[in-house]
Amino acid sequence: MASSSLQQGGFADSWNGATGRQVAFDTPECDEEEENGLRFEAKSLQGAFDSSHRAPKALTFDTPSVAGETPTPQGTRSAPRSVVASQQPYLSNAPHSYQRTPASAPGSHPHPNVPSSSQTPTSALASTRQLMFDVDSQGSEAPPDSSGEKPCKLYKVSEASEKDSMSSSDIRSSPFSSAAPAEPKHSSHKHAGIGETTGQEANNSNDVHSHHTNDTSSNSNNASSSVEEAVRSVLGLLGRAYLFLALHQGEGALAALHALPPKHFMTGSAQHLVGRAHFEKAQYSAAKSALETMQKLDPYRMSGLELLSTCLWQLNLQVELCYLAQKVTAFAEGRTSPEAWCVVGNCLSLQKEHEAALKTFQRALAIDPTFTYAYTLSGYEFVANEDFEKGVALFRQAIATNPRHFNAWYGLGSVYLRQEKYALAEYHFAKALSINPQNPVLYCQLGNVLHKTHKFEAALEMLATAARLAPTNPQVRYTRAEVMESMAAAASDPQEQRRYNGEALAELCLVFRMVPREAQVAFRIGVVCKRLGRASDALRYFTLAYDLDPKDNNQIKAALERLDQPDLEEDSF
Repeated sequence: MASSSLQQGGFADSWNGATGRQVAFDTPECDEEEENGLRFEAKSLQGAFDSSHRAPKALTFDTPSVAGETPTPQGTRSAPRSVVASQQPYLSNAPHSYQRTPASAPGSHPHPNVPSSSQTPTSALASTRQLMFDVDSQGSEAPPDSSGEKPCKLYKVSEASEKDSMSSSDIRSSPFSSAAPAEPKHSSHKHAGIGETTGQEANNSNDVHSHHTNDTSSNSNNASSSVEEAVRSVLGLLGRAYLFLALHQGEGALAALHALPPKHFMTGSAQHLVGRAHFEKAQYSAAKSALETMQKLDPYRMSGLELLSTCLWQLNLQVELCYLAQKVTAFAEGRTSPEAWCVVGNCLSLQKEHEAALKTFQRALAIDPTFTYAYTLSGYEFVANEDFEKGVALFRQAIATNPRHFNAWYGLGSVYLRQEKYALAEYHFAKALSINPQNPVLYCQLGNVLHKTHKFEAALEMLATAARLAPTNPQVRYTRAEVMESMAAAASDPQEQRRYNGEALAELCLVFRMVPREAQVAFRIGVVCKRLGRASDALRYFTLAYDLDPKDNNQIKAALERLDQPDLEEDSF
């Protein structure tokens, strides 16, 4: 048939989505030139429909092979088919599907606009176009055809509606939306049909993209600057902490470290600095806590362990110090670390094994000859063995390595104090105090030297500063009590003697509450009570001192025997 030749010539089949049937029209045959014109017109109409309604391809026509010939029936497809009118948005009564029209007699058509075989190709095209778009909105349903299938409705609209439907810019709503009046072309772009992009919409799209790009760039810059500010703040605080520690100003260092964010404060490096700040202030319990936290956060860190071992030595925690020594030597890097050998040396020193401790300190110096603290610890071990010359030599070696190492200056002052070289001891204690002015032990020792040289007022001033820095340090209170006793002994007025002895007794009672197991403190309380005429209290404290230290009881026995005799100068034991 001619219909198949036209379809092979390029016409697309139109498919009825509701019935699953092919839609076709019978048109007369035409020559090649007119056929090409018809094909071009049909494609144009199909493109207009596709661009405006986004619907399937429009129509396919069946044409007879000879002009004027009656169309040959193909099953039930000999009659013209209905048009796709359901996609017109302005037809309120248009159905979304259609069915076949009934078959008619040859040469006759149920609708006046259907092209007949006697029409020319041009008139056939005009009639077909009118049938495609000029559909009656009311329509009427034809009777069923001979095959028994239900017919579809045919619709008719005006020529003006055809022109409106051909313009895709006038489509204002979805093809499947309800009926709505046509809007003017100058309406807002947000009412534009599917597939349209107005100039304003394009400009707005560009503006939105530009604004989004600017926002992204701005957010990136803000994030980068915030990161830089955070890093600068952390580094600034750490720098302040290092500066204060170099100046031995522990309070300033602790303030800077505690200002760090928690995630930076709870690190091994930060806790090491915290422990060092407390250590230089002779706050050994706080230093121990910080350095143990450092070890938990960074178990393989060696730096700072020498300070932790000294804290355990000062607090007389022998078991914990032995455990720490075994732990650090179990690491492979611990055997090549001077800090680890200092830990072992402090452990041996606390067990009174001074010779073995000296060997471990020498091992630390063999690993790192510039490790200043190992020289200082070796000097203290020689002093404990009464070898003052070697002790002084090692303290001086430590000062040569680091002139601001106040521990070595303190060690030299201690040696000269034991040798009763008070002038040299005062000089070295004062030098250590000028380096680290926040250590209460240095104030206490300098006050002790001033006490030995009978500079009582200066000694009390130093001890008052030490008590302010370390109000719970028993050594400071005990030294102050000794100065008061010396001032009472030097006073000629009985009232002054009684006042000074009363102040000394108050200080000693505070010390005894701090360290209730110290026999020497109990003995000194008994001596002051005897001077004040409080024999019953003196007897009680002498007896308590005897119970606390029964091995060295000769002096306590002598004091008990002379309890009713006139007061004599009692020496501490």
